[in-house]
Amino acid sequence: MNNVVPLANDLNIITAEINSYKQVAGQSLFEIGKRLKHVKENDLAHGQFTGWLESVEISPRTAQAMMQAYEQFGNAQTSAVLSTGKIFEMLSLPESIDRAEFVQQGHVIPSTGEVKTVDEMTVKEIREVKKKLQEVEKEAEKARIEAAHFQKLWNQEKDKPPKVVREQVTIEKLPEDYDILRRDAAKLGQLNTENMQLTMANQQLQHKLNESKTAKTSIRSIKENYAELIKTLSAHHAAAMYELALVQGNLEAMQAVDAFAHQFDELVQKIFADIKLMTEIQKV
Repeated sequence: MNNVVPLANDLNIITAEINSYKQVAGQSLFEIGKRLKHVKENDLAHGQFTGWLESVEISPRTAQAMMQAYEQFGNAQTSAVLSTGKIFEMLSLPESIDRAEFVQQGHVIPSTGEVKTVDEMTVKEIREVKKKLQEVEKEAEKARIEAAHFQKLWNQEKDKPPKVVREQVTIEKLPEDYDILRRDAAKLGQLNTENMQLTMANQQLQHKLNESKTAKTSIRSIKENYAELIKTLSAHHAAAMYELALVQGNLEAMQAVDAFAHQFDELVQKIFADIKLMTEIQKV
């Protein structure tokens, strides 16, 4: 007859007993995972590892979780006291998290703000902490990718010579007859210059023409005076000769000769004055 140990009616005692068996289960988990790993790595099942798992009634998924539990937490000193539920929950922690440190250190529970170690947390609280760590790891990975991208751009640009930025000026299309218009404008400017020069030359010629007309007028006047002088001289000369012929030594004849001489002197002086004036005009 089997001796059946009766269960206690105290809830606290039952809770402690459950936790004790859970710890034993946790330790058993590591031991099972250690042996599964040994069989697989050494091919003790001769290539039939999945078939062998069926013989020990362990699914391939569970076997994989047990081997990971041993690999990640089998060497942690405090892992032996953890339940299988907590161990399995921690298998998906970010790879950057040190498993031994995670088990030993305290963590802030996002929903309550309390600080607890893994053995003090429930599976739900471990899940909360793990999710927060995964979010932080995701942001960190994003930052690393962006930093690597900018570092790559910097490495590509740092050795390049500086770029000279030139302002681009949009030039409207020139008309087809632009060259013709430009030549016509140049010719117009040249014609304007030549016109000014011709105007000045014309003014100078007009001035000289006026001077020439004055000189011609003076010459004409001199010629007329000279003709008048010859005419007068001829008249006086004839009169004088007539008087002398009539009266030799007569006083009137002498007066006539004196008058003729006086008039002759005035006409001669006027002629010389006109000649001098004409000469001065021509010099100008």
